[in-house]
Amino acid sequence: MKKYLFFMLPLVAMLFMSCSKEISYEYIEASYVTPAEGLIPADGGEITIKVASTHSFKLSSPSSAFSFFKDGIVNYSQDGVAVVETEHTVHVAPNETGKERHLFIVANHLRNPDMETSLVFLQPAKEGNQ
Repeated sequence: MKKYLFFMLPLVAMLFMSCSKEISYEYIEASYVTPAEGLIPADGGEITIKVASTHSFKLSSPSSAFSFFKDGIVNYSQDGVAVVETEHTVHVAPNETGKERHLFIVANHLRNPDMETSLVFLQPAKEGNQ
């Protein structure tokens, strides 16, 4: 029994030493709210997306079809305390390109630049522009 106790003490000490107050849990995810399936009307309008993140993030898109409110920086969360879900309204321009287009929005995690998530949208061409 003493033999087992001798081996258990260092193991327990290592476990306590590995548990520090600096637990890092980082998370980011984006989801559709309206339109629920990612199909944007040809006439454009406003869409709503939801972003869940443990830290601040920035919304962006390579397409000029999207207009973000609040200059793209949309959320400042408490420093990794919990996952915070926020909804965001984004304006979409009408599709006057003459063909359907694929658009996407990227949410970049500001604390960990390697973390990002994106949503892909489909917008048909407006009638008469085809």
